[in-house]
Order: sequence, then C-alpha cells, then structure tokens
Amino acid sequence: GALGAAGYAAVYASKNGDLARVLYGQDYMADLCGQDNSIEATGLPEFIEPRDDELTLFEKLHPGARISSRPPASRVRRGMRDHTSRSVLYFTLPAGELGGFAPVAVC
Repeated sequence: GALGAAGYAAVYASKNGDLARVLYGQDYMADLCGQDNSIEATGLPEFIEPRDDELTLFEKLHPGARISSRPPASRVRRGMRDHTSRSVLYFTLPAGELGGFAPVAVC
C-alpha cells in the first residue's frame, strides 16, 4: 500500500513537476541552483507571481480536506543569476551567521 502510494506520487511529480527543483533546490532569490537563471535562458520575467490555486495531491484524494481559503498571491523578484557552477544548495545556520552569510539558502 505505502510503496504503491509512494510510486504514484513519484510518477505524478515527474509528469507534472520540475525534478530539478527537488534535486538542486532554489536559493533565497528563487534562482534554481545548477542552471542559468537569466531572463534569456529561462524565458521567465523578472517578477513572478506564485500561484496556489491548484489542489494538492492530498486534497484530490480526500475532497473533505480541501482548504477553503488560500493566502493571496504575492510578487517575487527573481535573482536572475547564473548558477551553472553552483549546483549545491546550502542552508546557513538559523542561529546566527556562518562565514559572513545571513541565515538564508544560498547556492
């Protein structure tokens, strides 16, 4: 049962999602590590508006668990940096600074 559910989730995610976001991660400026995030390379605008109007897998399987209200969308400015040589996402310690970095996610 659980293995089948995990397999279904993996197939659904590979068809409908972006596996690179899981493998490489995004930094604090919404840039994907391991790739060029410029407007020319991605085709994405400088500002993006994350959408949260689609149902989650849990909500599709359990209609009674649907969230009635969602927070309003916000605009996020992308960093648009080239991270082709930085494929690993690092999280600095939330307890303080690490090597001069503020506590954020950096490639």
